Amino acid sequence: MGACWGLFMPPGGAGVGYLTFWLVAYNAGQSIVILSYTSWTSSLAPHYADRSRLFGLCMGISTLGSICVLLLPLFTHGRITAGANSSMETIGWICILLLPVSALLLTVFVPDRPAVIQTVRPGMGLKAVASVIRRPTVIRLIIGDFCLFLALSLTAPIQIFFLKDVKGLSLSEISVMMIFLVGSGAFGSPAWGLVAARVGKHMAIQIAGLVYVICHLTLVFLPPLAPGHALQQMIPIAMALFAIGFCGSAFGTSIRAMIGDVADELLLETGVNRTGLLYSMVSTTTKVGGALGVVTFPLLVLFGYSASEKVINTPYAIFGLTLIYGLCPIIFLIIGGITFRGYSLDAQRHAEIRRALEAPALRTPAG
Repeated sequence: MGACWGLFMPPGGAGVGYLTFWLVAYNAGQSIVILSYTSWTSSLAPHYADRSRLFGLCMGISTLGSICVLLLPLFTHGRITAGANSSMETIGWICILLLPVSALLLTVFVPDRPAVIQTVRPGMGLKAVASVIRRPTVIRLIIGDFCLFLALSLTAPIQIFFLKDVKGLSLSEISVMMIFLVGSGAFGSPAWGLVAARVGKHMAIQIAGLVYVICHLTLVFLPPLAPGHALQQMIPIAMALFAIGFCGSAFGTSIRAMIGDVADELLLETGVNRTGLLYSMVSTTTKVGGALGVVTFPLLVLFGYSASEKVINTPYAIFGLTLIYGLCPIIFLIIGGITFRGYSLDAQRHAEIRRALEAPALRTPAG
């Protein structure tokens, strides 16, 4: 809440030092909240299929919240617009007021599940991290999560340039297209949660990755729109973007549910609850993968592409933009999908783990 106040309502003359301080504070608070939230979600749904469905529902509702922010201009008749200087203070107060309300609803109405096995207090030193990270299932999750989120982030920074210079959309039309890309997660996350519950989480990731590649290439090869194009001519692009966002939502949903399964396996074998540590590891790879998406900009420079609105790029530069946008994410999608081939912690194995954890001999004594 303090960071929201500092970022959305800065004093006059605030400089780089001020911004850096509050960004660090914001990201620290956000990391604590998200880590607690995902760990809590995992504990509330201890069984394989239930965990997939619950994570899918939670992430779908999270995306719905993002859509509501994008639609604020519609709800307020243009008075509140994300990104507009005149709206920043209002959006800051919305965040500040909703944070304690949301936290209060969670702490009052969502119970903690009692522990099913007596555990020791977990250590968080380098030795603990090393003992967890060398497990094959954990290595697969970390590498897969990094590659898949890097694939998503590689297109994000250049999405506007691709749609403008390659597909011929105006900036206002691109704003509308982004609603299809972002909004699809509200439908995709719950849907992929159901798919993962039926066919397995690792299989859901591979299926989503394959369909993502097909939809992504479809968008790349769609013909550019001519100047003065009609509204209905944008429909294929909107459908492709919706499909891409729909498939991309499977990665976060399934992987975060899989972390809970690995935590159960570790709990049974070691008697130590490593749920928080596992989620912090994967949260780190997600952030690193997301941050590395900016490497597309130096690649564009190699082709002579300029993002400036005043520059008319050469056909060679446009070709470079198309090549980077089309090829880079596919490479990491393939690597991420291969990572989960032969993944051993499936529904059957997890059911065995839960039966062992919930056996009367292992349950925590009352009181």
